[in-house]
Amino acid sequence: IKNIIRRAFFKGHSNSDSYLQYEKKSWAQSGEDIIIEYLFGLRKIVQPSCLDIGAFDPIISNNTYKFFLKNSRIVNIDANGAAIEKFEKVRPADTNLNLGIGGKEGTFDFYIMEDESLNTFSLVENSPLAIFGHRVQEIKKINVVTVNQLINKYFNSLPPDLISIDAEGVDF
Repeated sequence: IKNIIRRAFFKGHSNSDSYLQYEKKSWAQSGEDIIIEYLFGLRKIVQPSCLDIGAFDPIISNNTYKFFLKNSRIVNIDANGAAIEKFEKVRPADTNLNLGIGGKEGTFDFYIMEDESLNTFSLVENSPLAIFGHRVQEIKKINVVTVNQLINKYFNSLPPDLISIDAEGVDF
């Protein structure tokens, strides 16, 4: 299929393979990693430090996997222990933490949904999902720390080059 698309797109060009040098590989949901990589390139940052909050999957729809491949220093945070187990297998060089991030530290209810991409700490976020057939599979008590605590501990009190946040309703 790729070759069919290439031939259709580059129809009339004598050497369509010369355009392949511009092809970019993305692992993020909508190509965000390509844009971020471009912006870092402008600043000559080759191996950015990254904090990924709500990391979910070590490769698929992941904003930091591209930088993992460049040996960047990455801290992945997810409240779902199953997600962190995947990170430990696929990205053991990263720091992978089974935590939540919030405005204050403590232990809070974490709602694990049948579709784990919808897991959340927010009952407000969770309630409308039931209308569409998304059900809570399990509620776990999860330790929550502040983002400043993480930055102080894992980034020597300096902000990382990239903070990626996907925390299902509690991003702000």
